Amino acid sequence: MPSLKEILLQVRYPYTAGVIAIIWIGLAALATIRTDGLMLEVLISVGSVFSIIVAAIGFNSPKR
Repeated sequence: MPSLKEILLQVRYPYTAGVIAIIWIGLAALATIRTDGLMLEVLISVGSVFSIIVAAIGFNSPKR
């Protein structure tokens, strides 16, 4: 059975991936809680823009 370290080794940038996951989990929770005045397209657009910004900053490693 592989250890947790061997499994997590395949994720090169876990903090960046975690931040992006938190963005989408938060947006899903917000869409679930506040469905009255929120447009789903706006939430998806905001999540996409922030995910692209975080990915551009976080996945570019200066050690390459």
